[in-house]
Amino acid sequence: MVVAVCGMFGYIVWGGCLDTWSGFSMQAFAGLWEFVKLSTASGVMLCLENWYYRILILVTGNLENSTIVVDALSVYMSINGWEMMIPPAFFAATGCPRYGYRFCNV
Repeated sequence: MVVAVCGMFGYIVWGGCLDTWSGFSMQAFAGLWEFVKLSTASGVMLCLENWYYRILILVTGNLENSTIVVDALSVYMSINGWEMMIPPAFFAATGCPRYGYRFCNV
């Protein structure tokens, strides 16, 4: 991971795309606080959702037919996880070529 980050930083600063880097400026930090607040709230919501499902499985384990209930809940959680993977896949598929064409004229 560190090698990938250093490689990307080196490519941006010393790489072949001259339009990508014009130096540091204070404009790069504009709106940073709003981004931090939004990402923190999003991370907390994801953690709470994950913990909610874990607690729900523990509580349903005390029911009479707990095997059926826990199995149904795990199937639901698996389908929900698959659904959560679809939007990032579309974002990655549409975002990567767009930035490559824009900055490097590939």
